Amino acid sequence: MGYALILLLIAFALRFPLFGNPVIHSDEQFYLLVGDRMLHGALPFVDIWDRKPIGLFLIFAAARWIGGGNGIIACQVAATLSAAATAWLVACITSRRTGAVPSVVAGVVYLVWLLIFDGAGAQAPLFFNLAMAGAALIMVDVVSDASGACARWRGVTAMALVGIAIQIKYTVLFEGLLFGLALVWRRHRSGATLPGLAGDAALWAGTAMLPTLVAYAGYAVAGHGAAFAYANFVSIFDQEAVDTAVERITYVALAVVGLLPLLACAAVSVRRRPATSPAERRAMRFVLLWLGVAILAVLLGKSFKAHYFLPVLVPLSVAAAPMFARAGQARRLEWRIVVPLLLLGLVLAGLTVRDHVKRRGNAKAIASLVRMIGDRPAGCMFGFGAEPILYHLTRSCTLTPYLFRSHLSQTREARAIGVDPLMELRRVLGRCPGTIVVRAAKDNSNPAAVREVERVLAERYRVVGAVRIGSLPQRVYRLRPEMAGFCPLRGESVLPAE
Repeated sequence: MGYALILLLIAFALRFPLFGNPVIHSDEQFYLLVGDRMLHGALPFVDIWDRKPIGLFLIFAAARWIGGGNGIIACQVAATLSAAATAWLVACITSRRTGAVPSVVAGVVYLVWLLIFDGAGAQAPLFFNLAMAGAALIMVDVVSDASGACARWRGVTAMALVGIAIQIKYTVLFEGLLFGLALVWRRHRSGATLPGLAGDAALWAGTAMLPTLVAYAGYAVAGHGAAFAYANFVSIFDQEAVDTAVERITYVALAVVGLLPLLACAAVSVRRRPATSPAERRAMRFVLLWLGVAILAVLLGKSFKAHYFLPVLVPLSVAAAPMFARAGQARRLEWRIVVPLLLLGLVLAGLTVRDHVKRRGNAKAIASLVRMIGDRPAGCMFGFGAEPILYHLTRSCTLTPYLFRSHLSQTREARAIGVDPLMELRRVLGRCPGTIVVRAAKDNSNPAAVREVERVLAERYRVVGAVRIGSLPQRVYRLRPEMAGFCPLRGESVLPAE
């Protein structure tokens, strides 16, 4: 437990400087918004729309409920606790081969590299990585045990954790499939009969699917099964890939630069420090397969931005760990590798975090924007490409379920939210929101949507002011008094209590 405490303290030391910053990343702003509105009766996929699993929103709702305040620090603390717990599991997975101290270094490496890959806030992988690391700890034991003792029930526990992870982010399905196949292979090698093997496979698959089936069943009973199915399983395939070839190559190149030190450690570890026993060799093969599948899952996606590589860091930290111990002296650190690696990681992490704050903004800038908008703005606020956290911090009512910045403003969502975004935008603007916040247009903005908003603003609104949030200004517009009777002004969603 002493090593767990060390990892916990390191996690807080690395992440504490950003506590309270509500704009570390737009994703987690939105997760908090949904979690807060759930506590006031809103139903994800119906009253407030997104395609992430409901398990993710439940985590943020719980953090918001437990933590009090506006929930920002509470969610960041929850993410830090999850990161520290994951680092401890990384250490547990590696300790049998590397010894305690080098395995703790592997956990520290995981914590540092989270910051390099845009995991300084409360991104979804910080939570599902914990469940997958727990499942992997069980899986390493299962594949290492030639007897296959208790593999069935250990497999149930592992796949239950995979099922929880799936309800935080569906992309872990690829890793879960590998875990399931490894269980089948282990049972086959231990002499299981074909009927027994089929029964075990069905048990493990059903366990992994159960949380998602329960979630769907709940929505179906409430009459929202179709909305759940489209948001969770269909809409992602309707998104348009808007990144250019040059952008994709750039993202991949940056990811390779960030991963390269750990990839080099993993490669040298396999080549120069091979496992010495059959059990170790089976465990290492499993970890390398896990790493390969985690990388493949990212490459099969439509975007290669840094935070999509966060799931790779768990198996990569485990695979790199043998290089942190001296050859033939598993309990002693290889200082010539550990010190330069951690120094490099800290420098890269510092530069990454500084760049993100510069481009995305900080709490002070957001507070200025919130004051300009006001508390519970009359006639509701509508954000066009603006920070989703503004709905939460101003306690504004809403005029549409599509509150994430890309839903109504970016070309990638043109056919992927279940309605025509331009028609929905016109419907919202037709209700004359009392306040509109507009972020400066970007390359991925929908030109037709931008023109529509600019037309309505020119006809009915006046500029209140502007605040630069990071690298882009966000302007606040108020409905002109003479336009107050032009159309009805009423909100649709539940507001936080006084």
